[in-house]
Amino acid sequence: ALPVGTVCVLCVTRSLQYGKSSGYSTGLGAAAADLIYGIIAIYGLTAISGQLLVNQPVLRLAGGLCIVFIGMRMMVKKVSEKMKTQFDAKKIDLKLELENISVDADPKKMEQVLVNLLANACKYTDENGEVKVVLKEDYLVVSDNGIGIPKKDLPYVFERFYRSDHSRSRDTGGTGIGLAIVKQIVDAHCWKIVAESKVGKGSKFRIEF
Repeated sequence: ALPVGTVCVLCVTRSLQYGKSSGYSTGLGAAAADLIYGIIAIYGLTAISGQLLVNQPVLRLAGGLCIVFIGMRMMVKKVSEKMKTQFDAKKIDLKLELENISVDADPKKMEQVLVNLLANACKYTDENGEVKVVLKEDYLVVSDNGIGIPKKDLPYVFERFYRSDHSRSRDTGGTGIGLAIVKQIVDAHCWKIVAESKVGKGSKFRIEF
C-alpha cells in the first residue's frame, strides 16, 4: 500500500492536471494550487518516508545530495530565462552580474534555491522595480529594491511558515516555506546564507559557498 502522504499528493496532482485540461482557472483554483504545492514542499522538507510520484518541486534531502561540479553562471542564466515572464509581467528589471565560476553542488537543489530566491524577490518587488543577481568566486547575492523586511522579523525569515507581514502575505500569496527550503538546501551543502533588509529599501540574500 502507498503511504497516506503519497496518496494525498497523487490525488491533488490528478486534480491539478484535470484543472489544466478542462481550462479551469479562477482565483480559488490558484489559491488551491498554492496550497497543494505548499503541502508537497512541506512533505519533502520534513523528509517523511515514502516516495512521491510527482515531478519537482519536491525537496527530498533524506536520500542525500547528488554532488557534481556545475557551472554556476550557466545555471543562473538558465533559471533567469525560465522565470523571465514573471519579471516581465511586473516590468521588473532583472540584472545579472556573473563571473564564470563552478562549484560542487547538487544541480537540482541549486536550481530550486535560485528559483525560490528569484520568485521571492519578484513577489515582493513593486512594478518597475529592480532585482539583481551577483555571482562571484565565493558567493552569490540576490537583491531587490522591493518592500523590505522589518528588522525584528529578519531572524525568523528562514523559519517554516513565517511571513513578516501577514496582511501583505495574503495579498501576494505563497505558503511561507520558500526561504526555509533555501536554508535547508544551503545548510546541506555546508554553505551559509545571510539576509539583510530595510523596509522600503529592499532585501538582499547572500549565499557564501
